[in-house]
Amino acid sequence: MNKVLEETLAQEKPDPAFEQRMLAGFRKRAPQRAGLVKLLVDLMRLRAVQITAVAAALLGLVQIGRICDLASRTLRGGRSSRTAAARITPKSSRRSA
Repeated sequence: MNKVLEETLAQEKPDPAFEQRMLAGFRKRAPQRAGLVKLLVDLMRLRAVQITAVAAALLGLVQIGRICDLASRTLRGGRSSRTAAARITPKSSRRSA
């Protein structure tokens, strides 16, 4: 099928400016975004901004994990690591205090 199409349409090629005319017509009809949305879209095209956004998202997920872990410890009645460390002290330090 491909061979038949190549033989039939070999002479039928668009002129070199055809693609540019089609793109120009599309750009005229497509609505142009303005304001904050356009700024955000343009910024997200930059590699440095993409890396920063991923790092911020990972940091946010870590913080949410810490909050959830602390909340689950509180609901279970567990103690934080600081109070547990204060409870377990060597006998030598208890005598001097």
